[in-house]
Amino acid sequence: MKAKRTQQEIWREDIPPEGTAPPAQPPRPKPEEWGVTADEARAMLSRQMCPVCGQGPWQSPLNHVSRKHGIDRFTMRDACGLTTIDRVADPELSERFAERGRKAGMAHINPMGKRKKQRWTAAGLAKQTETIERQNERPEAAEQRVTALSRAHAPEARAKQAASMKAYWDEAPPEAREAVRERLKRTPEELSQQAREMWERRGLQPCGTVAAYKRGCRCDACREAKRESRL
Repeated sequence: MKAKRTQQEIWREDIPPEGTAPPAQPPRPKPEEWGVTADEARAMLSRQMCPVCGQGPWQSPLNHVSRKHGIDRFTMRDACGLTTIDRVADPELSERFAERGRKAGMAHINPMGKRKKQRWTAAGLAKQTETIERQNERPEAAEQRVTALSRAHAPEARAKQAASMKAYWDEAPPEAREAVRERLKRTPEELSQQAREMWERRGLQPCGTVAAYKRGCRCDACREAKRESRL
């Protein structure tokens, strides 16, 4: 019987070796390669059918696609025009996993102390952009943003977040804790310089924009741009 891995062993696998580059991403497949359109592929997934081979129904068609056809779940959603929250699995299976997570006290916090970049499918990004534009057109949008921000920084919300983060910190392996401490030691000047070097390599937006602030720069121009975006 295969021994069950501890949470620390799983976390250690997430620590990339020094000097390694991220793996190259394969090109996104097209539903036409499977003999169906994107609309037909979405309809098949909603019925728990596999759009690649036409077999099913499966309790989790994305698991079947990943294991049998080598297409990961995110790529499959992106190719079929789905967002990352569109449900295609059997509702009973989803509820069982959700209940198991609630009993285990699972929280959506990165145990490494570093927030992961959110991945958006093309359909999800278009939907999010449309939602934001529609919300910003409403006269009460600014007031609602202030209210939501106030609730997020309320003492009760901060206490709940701190308790969740402490639970993960207590179980984190020593190398993960040390990596967090090293990141916290960096000064704003070091962060800004690192961000500028990254922008030069990737041709990203310069200082004085909200995008630059989100990427780590804390110069006066980026701080001012962030403050103006909250108005």
